[in-house]
Amino acid sequence: MRGWLATVGVGVGFGWLALWLGVPAGGLVGSMVAVAALRLAGGPVREVPMRARQAVQVLVGIIVAVSAAWHPEVARRVVLPALALTGYLMAVSALAAWAVAARTRWPWPIAFLSSAPAGLTEISLAADDMGLDAPSIASLHVVRVVTVIATVPWLVAWLAG
Repeated sequence: MRGWLATVGVGVGFGWLALWLGVPAGGLVGSMVAVAALRLAGGPVREVPMRARQAVQVLVGIIVAVSAAWHPEVARRVVLPALALTGYLMAVSALAAWAVAARTRWPWPIAFLSSAPAGLTEISLAADDMGLDAPSIASLHVVRVVTVIATVPWLVAWLAG
């Protein structure tokens, strides 16, 4: 019970702290970084029970669905570009997965999910459902997400001139 309370307490505390500090995606990034640091420090980190993970999957599904713009005119304008971009990103991800697999010696499914153009939360939940190494996949995505959050706004502002 102590490990579960420490895990949830550290995650919630640092998630809210990051939100309060204005960190982009602060709740997600703050809790992940803090719990990962606790684990690396040998702290009493415990896994989240499967039923709780499934409840989070349902909640994330609802959040994603209500966040999307489902207007028919928007859908008509973006479907083909979205499909083209998805094909391109999948091809680039396959190349990245090849490099990740070569560097880490991970099996192809883990390397591909680690390189997939998807949200950290969604891809981690999918990996967990598939019985793959979700912590390794999440670790690579955390680095990617933090790097993107830290650099893309600056890059866009610089390119917009």
